[in-house]
Amino acid sequence: MGLAEEVEAMFGDECLYAALGLSNDASPGKIKQAYFSQAKRVHPDKVSPSDREEATKKFQTLGAVYKVLSDPDRRKAYDETGSVDEDDAFGKPTDMSWAAYWRATYCKVTVADVEQFEAQYKGSDEEQQDLKAAFVKFEGDLDKVFEYVPCSNPLDDEVRFRKLLQKWIRAGDVEPYPCFAKEPKAKRTARRRRAKREAEAAQGAMSDLVGAIQARMKARQPAVDSHFDAMLEKYGGKAEKQKRKGAGSRRGKKNKATHDSSEPPEEAFAQMAKRFAANKANR
Repeated sequence: MGLAEEVEAMFGDECLYAALGLSNDASPGKIKQAYFSQAKRVHPDKVSPSDREEATKKFQTLGAVYKVLSDPDRRKAYDETGSVDEDDAFGKPTDMSWAAYWRATYCKVTVADVEQFEAQYKGSDEEQQDLKAAFVKFEGDLDKVFEYVPCSNPLDDEVRFRKLLQKWIRAGDVEPYPCFAKEPKAKRTARRRRAKREAEAAQGAMSDLVGAIQARMKARQPAVDSHFDAMLEKYGGKAEKQKRKGAGSRRGKKNKATHDSSEPPEEAFAQMAKRFAANKANR
């Protein structure tokens, strides 16, 4: 399956720009923003286990799309022809296996990378420009606004977004669209509930992963203990013998040193005295 078919299967439109929610006149900065935003939503580490297989496919396809649209030459060729070289589109060298390519692509963007981008983006002038553009584009429909603005979440950002939008409405920068000004409370509540479910699903996925790791460690503990017991049994006695042998050798050296430094026996004194007396008589 080619890239266009992959994009259509994953995102409902064969256009590469559509996969990122962009038009073909998007700036390089917008392309990068949209890619990080989408990558966060579908990152395999951020979804529930039941959705992980599909998220992995979407994540991989997004990586291929970004490789084309973030490269000036590849993007120009795509814009002019509407098609891409399939190996080049996925950024896969001809001598690299697909499995090796996917592993390399998966490692290029981590959750930490996305979170760092999010921390820099939120509250920035760039985010405010995107919010204003989305508000106008969707005529005040906040459900669609949150889908458009990168890294946005109704639970964390709706109060802040509303304050900004109301300020722009009072200043005459944007229109007071009825969809925003007269939004039913039920719609707002439903939006927050969806966001909460998504957050809980992501948290559950992480808890499941931690639990699986802990269970595996616990299951392996008896084998680890048995291994250490075997090591102690095999080497512990030998080590003890070597310790006793070493201690005995040190005691032997100490005893020898003590003997060498002790006073001569009585016979030696007698011989010394006899020689001394003989020498004295001769003088």
